[in-house]
Amino acid sequence: MLLNRLAFILLFSFVAVALPSCTDQPKKDVSQTEIEDKEHNSKYICPMYCEGSGSQKPGDCPVCHMHYEENKDYKAPK
Repeated sequence: MLLNRLAFILLFSFVAVALPSCTDQPKKDVSQTEIEDKEHNSKYICPMYCEGSGSQKPGDCPVCHMHYEENKDYKAPK
């Protein structure tokens, strides 16, 4: 009985670890993620690069409430 319980726990642990790693979607590398995030490519960005921050007009970061800075690397869309 103890052996069956141990085998079940080991099998469950293996499945719990193995299943999340089986995805069809390729993972993005860091440089591609940074290019797509608005906290890096907006006209005005948070100095702390908070996730989801960034704007096309001046203001404050909704996450950390710091004042946005003008993004020196900003390129206007064509």
